[in-house]
Amino acid sequence: MTAARMAWSGTLLLAWSLQFAACRRPPDELLGEWVVDTEGLAAVPEIAALPPDQQRQAVALASRLMGDARVTLRGDGTVVRERAGERLRGRWQVVRRDEKTVVLQVTRDEHPPERWTLALRGPDRMTLTVPSGHALVLRRR
Repeated sequence: MTAARMAWSGTLLLAWSLQFAACRRPPDELLGEWVVDTEGLAAVPEIAALPPDQQRQAVALASRLMGDARVTLRGDGTVVRERAGERLRGRWQVVRRDEKTVVLQVTRDEHPPERWTLALRGPDRMTLTVPSGHALVLRRR
C-alpha cells in the first residue's frame, strides 16, 4: 500500500471513529431530572386523536397514573426511573441520534434491554416513547 493510500485510510478510520464516539457520547441536553408534563400530555398522538371531551378524560387519567413519574439520566450512563414509589435503576447509552431524535438502549437488572426513543421538543421538553408504543411528554425539572 502506498503512503498516500495509508494516509487516506487512516483519515477515514479517524473520521469514522470520531463519528462513532460522538454518537455514543451522552448528549448534554438529555442529562438531568425529567418529570411528566401533565399539560403536554394532550400532544401524545393517542390522546390528540380523541374527541375533546375524551382528551380531557385521558389527560386526567394519565396524570393520575403517571403524574409522579420521573426519569433521571446521568452523565455516567446511569438512569433512574421512579413511579408510584418504585425505583428502577439501570444503564443507558446512545444507539442512534439525529437533530431531533435520540434512541437509547436502556438496560436494567432482571429486565431485558429496552429501546427508548426521545423526541426533543426544545431544551426543556421531550417525548419519551417506550417499546410498548406508549409515550409521555417530559419536562426538565
